[in-house]
Amino acid sequence: MDPQTMSGQTLHPQVLTAIIAGVVSAIGAVLALLGARWQLRGKMLELDLKKAELEKTGARLEAEAEALRQTIMRDVLVERMAAYAALWQVFITYERNWLYEHKIFDEKWASDFLHAVNSCNADHGVFFSQAVYRPFFEYRRRLLELVAKVKDGNPISNADINNLMEISTIGTTELKSMAGAMKDELGSYMRVAIQTT
Repeated sequence: MDPQTMSGQTLHPQVLTAIIAGVVSAIGAVLALLGARWQLRGKMLELDLKKAELEKTGARLEAEAEALRQTIMRDVLVERMAAYAALWQVFITYERNWLYEHKIFDEKWASDFLHAVNSCNADHGVFFSQAVYRPFFEYRRRLLELVAKVKDGNPISNADINNLMEISTIGTTELKSMAGAMKDELGSYMRVAIQTT
C-alpha cells in the first residue's frame, strides 16, 4: 500500500506534510510542556531550598539578636547595681547613719548631702530606671527645699529629716520609696534570670 493512500484514498502531499508537521508540532509542544514543568519543578525546589535557608538564617539572626540583647541587659544590670549601691551609700551616709550617730543636721550637712546626691546622679544617673528616678527626683527636690530653708537661717527639724526619709525608705501613697523601687527592680531581674536558666 502506498503511503500516500489511506483507505483507498490518495493523500495529497501537502496534506501529508501538514499532518506530519502537526504531529511533530504536537510532540514538540508536549516536550516543551514537559521541559517547562521540569524547569518549574527545579525552580520550585530551588525556592524551597532558599526559603529553608532564609528561615535558618532568620532563626540564627534572631538567636544572635537575643544573645546580644541578653548581653546588653546583663551589662546594664551590672551598671545599674553599681549605680543603686552608690546611691544607697549616699542616702545611708547622710541620712540614716547621720541620724543614728547623732550628728548635727546643719547647713554644711545639707550642702554636702546635696553635692553627694548630684555627684551620684552625674556619675550613675544614666543607669537609673524610671521607677527609681521618679522618687530620686522627688527626694532631690525636697533636699533642695531643705538647703534653701537652712540657707535662710532656719534650723533643720526632725520633720525635715522624716520628710526626706519618707521618699528614701518609707514611700507615700502616690510614690514608692527609692529603696523599694531599687529592690523591686533588682528583684525583677533576679526573677528573669531564674526563669531563663
